[in-house]
Amino acid sequence: MSRLFGAVAQNGYVVKDIHAALDHWVNVMGVGPWFLFEKIQLDFFQYRGEDSPLEMSVAMANSGDLQIELVQQTNDAPSMYKDFMDAGHEGLQHIAYWTTE
Repeated sequence: MSRLFGAVAQNGYVVKDIHAALDHWVNVMGVGPWFLFEKIQLDFFQYRGEDSPLEMSVAMANSGDLQIELVQQTNDAPSMYKDFMDAGHEGLQHIAYWTTE
C-alpha cells in the first residue's frame, strides 16, 4: 500500500490479442466475469499534444478488490499503448488508485 495514495485499485495490461488474454485470465487465473467493449472509438483523444483517432478494445473484471483492465489498441493511431507495444512490451502498463475527493 502506498503511503500517499492508498491501495492499488487497478492493474492495466496492454495485450496483443484481447480474446487470448481473456482466455488466459479466465481459464488459468480464474478471474471473471469480464465486461468486454470492442473497437471503442474515442470522441476526443490527444497524445503528446496532438489529436489522435485512437481505437481500442477494453475488458474489465475484478479479482477481489483489484480491478484488472486489458487494453488492445485496434488501429495504428499514436498513443501510449502503441508506444508500449512498439517497444516490444506486452503486459502490465499502468496501475491506478481511486481518489476519495
